[in-house]
Amino acid sequence: MKVGILASSALVVAVILGAFALPDSYVVERSRLVKASPEAVYGMLIDVDESAYWAPWRAVDRHMQVAAGEVKKGVGASYVWKSRDHGGGSYTIVKATEPVRIEAELDLGDAGEVYGTWKLDPVADGVSVQWRFVGETTGLMGRYFALGLDAVVGPLFDDALDRLQLEAERRARVDQAL
Repeated sequence: MKVGILASSALVVAVILGAFALPDSYVVERSRLVKASPEAVYGMLIDVDESAYWAPWRAVDRHMQVAAGEVKKGVGASYVWKSRDHGGGSYTIVKATEPVRIEAELDLGDAGEVYGTWKLDPVADGVSVQWRFVGETTGLMGRYFALGLDAVVGPLFDDALDRLQLEAERRARVDQAL
């Protein structure tokens, strides 16, 4: 019995001490080659009304309530969302360099706040689009949670980038046909 108590205590101490060794921040990042101009993709990302084509939280719940702020495009553009099943949050563009970079702050409610960056690099066939989230963990268990965050959020990013790519490339084909 004493051995069991000692082993359990040692395990608890190891888990607590192990958490201190883990990073207190996390990064989720994905990229995609889009066969469209950087200006066209930038235009889709800088306009919050266009987020209907790519925002991952919108794809999770098609009945989600979304309301854009007064500013719809550029720095200061924002929207909020609320889902009965998935909570809510807000997205605000805080910095933009046309047509290569957009930075946004996201408030994910109980899940915390993250800083998102879109980086667009022109390439021969179009534009390389990189989407990155950086956030801070909260509490010791949050550090363990962050270890699996890429596996949970990464597929949402992949889906969002796939949808962004499809729409941007569809528009590019239409523009070429005109």
